[in-house]
Order: sequence, then structure tokens, then C-alpha cells
Amino acid sequence: WQVSSGNSGAICMGFWVALANLNTFLNFTIWYQDALNRAPIFCDISIKIRIGAEIGRLASIFCVARFLADIVSPRATALTKSDRRRRAIFDYSIAFGVPFLVMAFHYVWQPTRFAIVKGYGCNVTALMTWPTLVFRFIWPPLFAAAAVLYSVYTVYRLIRHRRNFQRAVAGSHSALTTARFVRLAILSFSYLLIAMPLAVYGTIIDLSITGRYLEYSWIYIHSPVEASFDFDRVNSASSQYWNVVGRHRGCRILCGLRVRGGGPLALLQSKRISRQSSA
Repeated sequence: WQVSSGNSGAICMGFWVALANLNTFLNFTIWYQDALNRAPIFCDISIKIRIGAEIGRLASIFCVARFLADIVSPRATALTKSDRRRRAIFDYSIAFGVPFLVMAFHYVWQPTRFAIVKGYGCNVTALMTWPTLVFRFIWPPLFAAAAVLYSVYTVYRLIRHRRNFQRAVAGSHSALTTARFVRLAILSFSYLLIAMPLAVYGTIIDLSITGRYLEYSWIYIHSPVEASFDFDRVNSASSQYWNVVGRHRGCRILCGLRVRGGGPLALLQSKRISRQSSA
């Protein structure tokens, strides 16, 4: 029902979780028992997906949390077609625009093509420079913190005005029923309970692994004559980081199941697709 009702935040969340899980599955399948550089072009694409999905999932949850907060806000009014269009433009700009922008600027702070680790596959390499902070590390905690604030506000409004909750949801004309609102809120809150600590902890680990802060220099990183790094070199990383990665992987798989949906409409659509496939 997320797609049919045009729930843009949840659509973005489903896209990024599905893409991240597919990318993780392919990486694990290819490198489950070694770390040979057997698919360099795939790794070039895979690390871009990792960067985008890392930010895109939290940006999508931010959009979902913002939407739920708008529904229970005392200033909420019935959503018109124009309101839905503006919300969709905002959600897609945040959930897709920011990740794609970061993916496009990856080369600016990319010292080597990628790292390969046994049992995990391709991953991003980075130096501690200001572009790394601005284009990679700052976004996950920022979106997670903003989503938590919206979620706390939503819970506060629900507790304080629980008697008018059903009327507020119905009055929004957003294709949300009370049950759908609750399921979407549970998805958002449960993901944040996992994603917020991981976003902060993962960022701290990333910062520690990238080493001391360096003044950014394009020549220092990318000049073919004076660069201090061999761009085509394949690196490895410390085991401490990959323990964190494993937790992220489990979170993605779990949230992939939750994003798919467990409501009656989702189950009905699954049965319909299954019948069409077997026909």
C-alpha cells in the first residue's frame, strides 16, 4: 500500500534497504572465502551503493518520521493533491538527492579505489579530510538525530491527544488508516532504535580508522605524479570495523523484512504476485 498510496518516504526506504541487501548479498557470495580482486568494476559500483545506501536509509526514515509528525501536529490540515506533491518532491530530494550527491563527490576524498575483505567484499576507503567529514560522516548521525526528534514529538502528541488520534489520522486524508499509521510508526521507531546507536558508533569507528586529520590537497591525493597513494591499490581494514559492519548487515536484513510490510494488503499483493508468477 505504500506505493499505491504514494507514501514517498516509505518508498525511498524500501528502495534503499532492498538495494543495500542485494549489494551485501552479492558481495558476500563473491568474497565469502577470500579477498581476491576478481571483480574491480563491480567493486567500483558497489562502494558507491554502500555510500548512498548508508545515507539514504536514514534520510528516508527522517522523511517518514517528519510525515508522521505532520499528521499529529496541531497545525495539521487535510492534505490536498498539491500538498502531497510538495511532500513527495521534498522526500525524494532528501532521500535520493543527498545520497546521489555524496556518491558523485566520492572521488574528491577517495585515496584508493576500494578495499576487499574476506566474508564481506568491497568497501570504501577514506582519509580524514574536511570533504570526508562534510560528504560522508556528518549525514548519517544528522538524519538519525533529526528523525529521533520528530519521533519523540510524534509519541508526545499521541500520548497527550490519544483520544483524538483516530480523528486526526482520518482528517489528514493521506490514505493512512489508524492501523497503517501505527505500523508505519512502529517501523520508523524500531529502525531508529537500532540505526541511531549504530550510526553514532559506526561514525566513531570510521573516524578512528581513517586516522589523523589531514589538510585536504587534491594533488596529495590524486595527482598521478605527486600523489602519495596508488589509486588502483586494493586495501584491507581492521577487524574491529568489520564487527560493526556485521551489525549493520543484520540491521539491513531485519529492516528489509519490516519494510516489505506485514499488513493484510501487503500479504494480498504478495499472494497476487505469486499466483501471476506460477501462472
